[in-house]
Amino acid sequence: MNYIIHLNAFLDRAAKEQWVVANHYALYMALFHIWNKTGFRKIFWIQRNNVMKAAKITSKTTYYKCLSELEDAKLLKYYAGYSRFTPAEIEMFPLVSMPDSGTVTVPPGGQKNQKNETVTVPDKGPLLKTNNANFINSVTNSPSLDDVLKFFTGHEYGTGLGLRFWYQYQAFGWKIGNTPIVNWEALAHKWVLNANTPHSQNAGKNDYNYNESF
Repeated sequence: MNYIIHLNAFLDRAAKEQWVVANHYALYMALFHIWNKTGFRKIFWIQRNNVMKAAKITSKTTYYKCLSELEDAKLLKYYAGYSRFTPAEIEMFPLVSMPDSGTVTVPPGGQKNQKNETVTVPDKGPLLKTNNANFINSVTNSPSLDDVLKFFTGHEYGTGLGLRFWYQYQAFGWKIGNTPIVNWEALAHKWVLNANTPHSQNAGKNDYNYNESF
C-alpha cells in the first residue's frame, strides 16, 4: 500500500467529481487515517461516534449520506454491524489511478467483479489473498503484541489497555478455558466494554471480569 499514491489518486478523483463536498473529503480522510493506523488491513472496524468526531460531522444523516455516496463511487465498502453491540466495518479499495471514466483502478493482478461490482484482492502485493482458514489460524487466534497495539490505538482504546489485554490472553494461550479464541478482535471490543463498565455487585472495587467469552 503506497500512502502517497493512494491519497493523490483520491484527491485527483475527488477534484473531478461535482458531487464531492467538504464532508466527503473529511469523512474519507478520517477513515483513511484509521485504515493507516490499523496497518492497512483489508477490512477494519470503526466506531461511528469516533469517525464523526474526526471528520467534524455532527449529523448522523449527513454521515450516512456521505458514506453511502463514497460507497456508490466504489471508493469503499461499508458493512453495518449485526447489532448495536457489533461495530461496523469498512473495506477501503486501494487506488492507483483514477481514469476520467471514474472507475477505480486496483493494483496489477486485481480485477473488478462485474457481477457485484466489488474490487477483488490482487494475487500479489501488500493485500495478498490467502485461504480463509489459514488467515484465521495465523492471524486471528494468536495476534502479536504489535497487532493488538495497532488495533487498540486504531480504535482509540489506548496502548495501556492493549498491553493488559495482550499479556492476559497471551498467558492463557489465547484460550477461554479449553476453547481457542476464534476472533480476538471481537473479544477485545467486549473486553474494553467490561473494563470500562464495573459490574453492579463490584462497583467501586475495580474488579472486572476480563475473561468473559464474546
